[in-house]
Amino acid sequence: MSIRLVLAVQSILLWIFCAFLAIPATVAWLIYPYENRSDAFIITLAINLAIAGVFRLLGSSLRGREIGLRESFVIVGLSWILIAFVGALPFYISGAIPSLADAYFESMSGFTTTGASILQDIEGMGKSLLFWRSFTHFIGGGGIIVLTVAILPALNVGGVTLFEREASTPFGQKMIPKIKQIARQIWVIYLGLNVLAILMLHLGGMNWFESITHAIGAIATGGFSPLNKSIGHYAATGHPSAFYFEMVLVMFMLLGSMSFVLIFSLMRGQLRVAANDAQLRFYLGVIVISILVVTLNLTIQENHGNYLKSLRSAVFSVVSVASTTGYGTDDFAIWPLLSKFILVFLMFMGGCTGSTAAGMKAFRVSTALKEFLTEIYLTVHPRQVKAIHFGGHYLSLSNVRAINTFLLTYVFCYAIGVSLLAWLEPDFETVASSVVACISTIGPGSSAINGPAGNYSSFHPASKIILSFLMLLGRLEIFPVLVLFLPSTWSKN
Repeated sequence: MSIRLVLAVQSILLWIFCAFLAIPATVAWLIYPYENRSDAFIITLAINLAIAGVFRLLGSSLRGREIGLRESFVIVGLSWILIAFVGALPFYISGAIPSLADAYFESMSGFTTTGASILQDIEGMGKSLLFWRSFTHFIGGGGIIVLTVAILPALNVGGVTLFEREASTPFGQKMIPKIKQIARQIWVIYLGLNVLAILMLHLGGMNWFESITHAIGAIATGGFSPLNKSIGHYAATGHPSAFYFEMVLVMFMLLGSMSFVLIFSLMRGQLRVAANDAQLRFYLGVIVISILVVTLNLTIQENHGNYLKSLRSAVFSVVSVASTTGYGTDDFAIWPLLSKFILVFLMFMGGCTGSTAAGMKAFRVSTALKEFLTEIYLTVHPRQVKAIHFGGHYLSLSNVRAINTFLLTYVFCYAIGVSLLAWLEPDFETVASSVVACISTIGPGSSAINGPAGNYSSFHPASKIILSFLMLLGRLEIFPVLVLFLPSTWSKN
């Protein structure tokens, strides 16, 4: 592996990141000058440029170079770690988050579109930093690597492996043959959905700042809100459009958790593609069943209210969790056990492949379920041959093995995470739900401490670092991060 090539690409990534940093710096300087936060962004820009310059000096020329598989894994993993560090600096330098571990947790949570927070008073941070906090969702959701592939000639060939780490789809589907066109189409769709969501929220009476931050969080399935009570703020304050806001966000959270390949097909009028998409049918089916069960469970509880109120709560919370967004209108940490169990299952499953959502993904969960049912069938009928298929495609043994390996590794990482946090935190429910909430990039857990009404501020600093690492694992689907720890990855041969 060529470390100098990796450093050269990292330097270009950081140069591109400067353009992203300039946006919140401009917002802080021109729109919110009274908050005196622009200096923090300027210092961060200077540090970012210095690191990029050092990497460029140490790196090699990109002309005529191809990026191999090992380099692509290292670039993907290290870029998220490094950019999350630089992204934490405005919080830390400004003094808004005085602990570097806390600032890194908040930044990693943003870039990985997790939405977990250590902030106790979100609204007290100031709008310039809150804009940056939500803007990290925008960057992470769109994919720093996809943007890089779109403009770097050096990645014409090797860039395919980079892109597959960021936006893999079942059976290797590709929207357009060339990688630049794929990235360009993704960004057009991504930007278009964000603009549409912003306009729809603003038309309902939400101010521009909240419309922008909430729309970004929904499309990126991130969940950072500039309000202490998240989306529940509007119903709590009696806003006449509270229900409208919730339904608009439900729609865009679902779109954000769908495959962008599928959204591209829908935009071209290929409605039959969506109707025949096995992953989407399974995903929406699980959501509908979950909503019905949670609604019934909430309705029969004397302390929750009538059926319509239960249905409204169930729809928003189920979609928010299944899409791995994490916006909240209700504190589901105090919901009945059955409803909490369903939400935890949805946390593990996550959204669809090729989306901004994380988790095990509906495609893998559906395939594992089919494999389970097939094994039961073959136990009763041992002489028959029954292949596993998905969406009209028969899965090869290598496909099935890859899916099983991922799911097993996912569970193993979850178990390791729980074991490590159990040494540091006193409450097991909080530990167990925190690990799944971070590795699946949900954000809020299911306990009173880390639920929609809580936060991660009371966690041990070491716990926050572990959870930050789990966010990275979940966002990059585990293996691009784990291979960084293999000595063979770094060997020259």
